[in-house]
Amino acid sequence: MPTGFIVFAEQREGKVKKVVFEAMGVAKSLASKVQEPVGV
Repeated sequence: MPTGFIVFAEQREGKVKKVVFEAMGVAKSLASKVQEPVGV
């Protein structure tokens, strides 16, 4: 996970953590469409 997400999550706390989890879910769904493993 990019460090930018971590720093942003520390600044905005809960809301950004939710956004990060949603982004991870999107990344995983895209990866499953492409049939490639996700290193998250």
